Amino acid sequence: MYFVTRSVAAARPVLSNVTGIRIPVQRTACRTFTRTCECADARRSVKSRDPQGNSDPNSVNALRKTILEEVAIPGKYRIFFNPDKRTLRKSENKLGVDRSRSPKKIAATKWRNAQEEYQDINDLATTAEESTEQSAITGAKSRGSLSKKTGFENVASRALEQVYARDVLPHPYFHRDYFEVTEIKLLQDRKTFQLWYRPKPTGRVTADEITDAVSTHAAAFKAMLARHARTSTSSRLIFQLKRQSDLQADMNNLWTALEKQVQEDDERLETVSEESTGKINEVRRR
Repeated sequence: MYFVTRSVAAARPVLSNVTGIRIPVQRTACRTFTRTCECADARRSVKSRDPQGNSDPNSVNALRKTILEEVAIPGKYRIFFNPDKRTLRKSENKLGVDRSRSPKKIAATKWRNAQEEYQDINDLATTAEESTEQSAITGAKSRGSLSKKTGFENVASRALEQVYARDVLPHPYFHRDYFEVTEIKLLQDRKTFQLWYRPKPTGRVTADEITDAVSTHAAAFKAMLARHARTSTSSRLIFQLKRQSDLQADMNNLWTALEKQVQEDDERLETVSEESTGKINEVRRR
């Protein structure tokens, strides 16, 4: 049953109670009266209820739609006739988010999670391609710790640090007292890392003995690096151990010394040329 309030000056009826929700009657200056009307949709809604008091959501939504089309509802009361949001809440439960969040926020969260899950490994390497810093071992002062780099090239250095921190080395000669990684290079295939190392001989151990031990146990050491460098978004990475001679390791120092020597020679030539020019000018004046 529906209680409809109608004003004498009103052209269309105004609904005052729908589906058990009591809506306050708008009072006007004109005389008002109430009348009762029966609706076939209301009877169908009542018949669709089961003995436990539940109703069919489809019939209720259809009834609300019919009322909105046939009856003039004030704007502030239209909220009671909006369709149920059960479908939206069901989809929100699947996503595992709060029901109070809007559909736009849910879609944004779903898109962000998908981007994080399926992010390509090449996207991680973009910052590494733009980086101009050198990837090298600082030496005995830093105990072989790699210089910080951003991007995908930092994966190998981080894996090396984790191997030294967590795993048991396959041979004592892989310790930093005997084994020094001087440079890490990432090849063009974006999945192969070359670790250039230099043996550090002592009074009891020679460089050849360290090299032989590294060559024998290189497979186990590279497997440790690959296990720590593997991520959910990356394919299996490949590590290669390359020995670097003492001359190659000292190339940077050699280039620095050579540049300094060339600069000193240039300054000496400039000084000699200025002196010779001054003497020539004095001879001409005479």
